[in-house]
Amino acid sequence: MNDPFWSDTLLLVKCNNGSFSDLKGHTFSNVGIVTSAVEKKFGTSSCYFDGSSYLLNNSTDWNFGTDNFTAEAWTNSANAASGIIATCSRYFGGYIGFTMQYDYALIGTQQGPVDEITPFLTAPLASQWNHLALVRNNGSLTYYLNGHSIGTISATLTINSNALVIGMISPNQVSYIFSGYMDQIRITKQARYVTDFTPSATEFPEQ
Repeated sequence: MNDPFWSDTLLLVKCNNGSFSDLKGHTFSNVGIVTSAVEKKFGTSSCYFDGSSYLLNNSTDWNFGTDNFTAEAWTNSANAASGIIATCSRYFGGYIGFTMQYDYALIGTQQGPVDEITPFLTAPLASQWNHLALVRNNGSLTYYLNGHSIGTISATLTINSNALVIGMISPNQVSYIFSGYMDQIRITKQARYVTDFTPSATEFPEQ
C-alpha cells in the first residue's frame, strides 16, 4: 500500500540490513549507533542506542515554522520513565524546536519560552515496543502513545531549528539521552493523525 503522505515525508529511517540511511535522502552523522537483528519491531533489524549514541543532521528542512507536522517512532527501552526519542532543536542559541521524550513532549528551547508541554498520563511499557507520535495540527499539539492521545495543548511557537538529533536532546546536553531500541523513525510535514488510531502492524511504506 502506498503512503498518501509520501510527498510530505521528510524522514524515514527503517534501520534495516545494518543501515541507518534516511530513505528521503538526509545524511546523518552516526555517533555510536549499531543495529540489532535480535530486538526489532519490523524488518531485519532495529537501531540500538547505548545512552551516549545519536544521529545528527543539520538542515533547514527541520525549520517547520508554525506548520503541521508528525514525528513518530517505535521504541523499546528498559527505562520507561525518561529518555529522549528525538529533538528538532539545537537546544541553545535561541533555536526553537520540538522534543519527544518518554515522559513528556514540548515545543520550545532551553532558554525559553517553553510554554507547550504534554505530560504523560500513562507511561510507556518498559522493555516492550511502544509507538510514540507527536502531532501538531492547526495550532494544537497532541502526543500519542500506542495510538491513544495522552494530552493536547495549544502550540503556537514558531519552530526555527536547523538540526535534528535522534537519541539525545543535543550533542552538548549529554544528560538527556535515550537508551534502547528504535525502529521505523519517520517525520512528516503534515498531521498524519488527528484522532486516536491503530499503529501500523507492518513496516512503513517507502512510496
